[in-house]
Amino acid sequence: MHDPRSAEADRPDLPSLRIPPHEEAHRPKPHLRVRDLRQWLQGLPRADLPRAVEAFNARLEAINNARYPLHERIQLMDTLRHPARQFLLSLKQQLKKAPIPLGHRDRDAFHLAQRLLSEMAVGYKIITRELILRDSRKEHDELQLREAIYVSMQYLSRQLVEAYLVYAPEPAGVWHELHQLYQYAEDHALLILPLDDPYPDFSLPGHYTIDLAYKRILLLALAEPYHMMHGEADDIYYLLSAWTGVCHILPGMNAPAAGEYAVDMASDRGPRYVAEDLPWEPQQARIIDLDEVKQRLDVHLQRMLRSSLETIDHDGQQSLIERRQRDMLLRLAEAWHGDLQRRTPRQPDARQVRMTTGLSAAHYHLSGGAEFTPALDELRLRFNEIEPTVFATAYEQAMEKDEYHANRHYNVRPWWQHNASERGAALTCNADCDRGHVTVGEVVAFRDTDRPEARWQIGVIRWMRAVAENSLEMGIMKLAASAVPVGVKGVGGAGKGTEYFRSLLIPKQVSLYQTRSILVPSAVYDVHSTLLVNMKQRIFYIRLLSLQRATNAFSQFTFEVLEQPPLDLDDDAFVID
Repeated sequence: MHDPRSAEADRPDLPSLRIPPHEEAHRPKPHLRVRDLRQWLQGLPRADLPRAVEAFNARLEAINNARYPLHERIQLMDTLRHPARQFLLSLKQQLKKAPIPLGHRDRDAFHLAQRLLSEMAVGYKIITRELILRDSRKEHDELQLREAIYVSMQYLSRQLVEAYLVYAPEPAGVWHELHQLYQYAEDHALLILPLDDPYPDFSLPGHYTIDLAYKRILLLALAEPYHMMHGEADDIYYLLSAWTGVCHILPGMNAPAAGEYAVDMASDRGPRYVAEDLPWEPQQARIIDLDEVKQRLDVHLQRMLRSSLETIDHDGQQSLIERRQRDMLLRLAEAWHGDLQRRTPRQPDARQVRMTTGLSAAHYHLSGGAEFTPALDELRLRFNEIEPTVFATAYEQAMEKDEYHANRHYNVRPWWQHNASERGAALTCNADCDRGHVTVGEVVAFRDTDRPEARWQIGVIRWMRAVAENSLEMGIMKLAASAVPVGVKGVGGAGKGTEYFRSLLIPKQVSLYQTRSILVPSAVYDVHSTLLVNMKQRIFYIRLLSLQRATNAFSQFTFEVLEQPPLDLDDDAFVID
């Protein structure tokens, strides 16, 4: 009988993969056939998702630890792909809107999804190893090998994507195996050969290839997934699929220089930007050329921005979906074109800070907890312009509108700062984090715990990592040393006719970017929108000029103050309806 261990010893090119040792595999009990497996799948308690996935994972692990003839294993694994996809989609639906850090129920769902993906990857890695050891030159066997490598990489990549979606650490060992599989395919000229995938997770006009599977996860990792909005990693992962053909991994003859992108194929790390101030000693470095990918992004973004401006110039309004897509592409462009070298060094600075999250919460605390009654304030300021016969009705309507903002409580929680610079700080929460949910792109107001008299500073959460259960790390980018809490409502352009929103006006004097701006709720207004700004004692109008920053929580615009109310303002725009 042929000893598989001797066959492995004869194949130094065999990828190093985490799979059950062949000598420890046992006879399957029972010996599953495809028909038996399908019947068993039909009997799973799908109404009880956790129990069904637990049973699925256990059966999958049993198959991976048993000895099956190669053709039977392929049939069993292919039978499991469709239900595995259905279970993953159901778990993702639960996690899609889960607050960060994850609660116990959501954390269990995440671990179930990770185990499912890991075991599916193991199944196809076993097939990959056996096909490599078979060393067949038959066309069908070569196609099966390409498909096994591709599907293994798909499940490994999905482990990373699902981790990014909830800001969890990258699963150990995944990047190492992706590098190993890619290098084997590269050494044997398999990278760009087409293959079939009966259960693709995205549609593509071209062929599915191993090259595509590897480069799309490389590109996602280089797009700074821990800086993305909640749920955005999925959208960008699909978007990048169309650009993998112009992403080039250069032969490993030259050492990467500062300012380039690279990956260490001998490591368990993803790709990175090579910075001058961060030491890096790769064992097997490969340079990643993103120039054409960036050009594709620029063209795509320019078309979208041109369309946006043409719509605005013709007094039209883009849909909410169109504006969110535009803002997502702007953030992706910032990740690749922005200043990736840290401009201001961070210094150790351990202290406790008090922080509140959200535009409304920041407004509340900057106003000293004052009641937010913009409709009544406007009515008072417009008193002489309102007919006495309708004042009582207008007063009642204003009271009703302001009731929406009443009785709101915005928590302030302690966070530990461990380093800081002029433009940002790194914070940690190690206890009770689940009681103060946060998200990337959210506005924050913060100040030192030991200086309660100090002004609230304004910032935005730039990145986040759930480093352990109920523990978070985050990076804050400072926006201003302070801000003025105001109420705004749209009276022209996108957002016209909205009710009042809490907003923050940043004067030039306190802005870290030396320009005045206003923070408003996300995707409500757009460039050229005209807003009424209510400061309780004064009302004036502004026109939004340029979009400085856009997240899923707020938009930041520069603006100009209008000396007179806009000419196209409705006669009753300032009167309570």
